[in-house]
Amino acid sequence: MNDRIVSVEREATIAVVRFDRRGSLNAFNQTLIRELTAVARDFHDDLETRAVVLTGSRAAFSAGIDLRDAETWSRAASDVAAREQFEAGRIAYEGGDYEAALGHFEAAYKRSGRPRLLYNIGLAADRVRENERALEAFRAYLAALPDADKR
Repeated sequence: MNDRIVSVEREATIAVVRFDRRGSLNAFNQTLIRELTAVARDFHDDLETRAVVLTGSRAAFSAGIDLRDAETWSRAASDVAAREQFEAGRIAYEGGDYEAALGHFEAAYKRSGRPRLLYNIGLAADRVRENERALEAFRAYLAALPDADKR
């Protein structure tokens, strides 16, 4: 049995990406978001597809966010906390308190796992002369985001 919510149909240079969360009017949950993200990444190196059509089921395109999805709520709370930590780190860094900035950036990274934060960790670690820590963060950043604009 296929448990995937998202399917891709191709005809010549056109791809139709269809999602169907039967019985939920295609309300977005974290599983749907992960599947759509994976499909979008698959198009990154696709040189043959010229147009992508995103569509829902016959019943509905989408009813919005699935408010019953517990993972959405826990992820949202974690994202807010990570943003708060990042903002505190940015303010500390701009104020010259690099040790505090480093702590905030690392806390934000632990909460979100977003690799772009590794760049900030590397900058702050470099400022407090923790060279190995900075190098480790920059290497992890480059490994996670090989096409990053800050290289």
